[in-house]
Amino acid sequence: MRETPMIVAIVNAHSSRVLRWRQDPAGLDDLAEFCESADFLEHTDQRPDDLARKSGRLMLKARTTKEKERLAVFLRRVAAQIDLAVSRYKASRLAILAPPLVLGELRDLITASTRMKLIREVTEDRTHDRLEVIEGWCKSSMPGL
Repeated sequence: MRETPMIVAIVNAHSSRVLRWRQDPAGLDDLAEFCESADFLEHTDQRPDDLARKSGRLMLKARTTKEKERLAVFLRRVAAQIDLAVSRYKASRLAILAPPLVLGELRDLITASTRMKLIREVTEDRTHDRLEVIEGWCKSSMPGL
């Protein structure tokens, strides 16, 4: 019986890669290109604004608040890309590699059906690694591929 492919998502706060582990021949395929956060913003998204109302007065938002808003917009797009890849390729397994803050946020944004296929979470930032390095890491750290 031929097993369905596994999706490997590698994410940090500014970029993401969605990869597919194929069985024949064994190895990784890049499904979504290396994407900066601006690539995922759509015209319909509410853009993070620098002004906020506090006690009826307009005040500048703190830098951390602006960064959280930008991260939330970006991670919604990444979660949609992961859900799309899992459903399109009928993947039975999903692995996510991301820093702890990003992983916690992303886990809540993927759909329940995709979350059920999540077999591995790793708190590492590997977005800048070459495909061959990631492939070697997958073979050594995920037995049964």
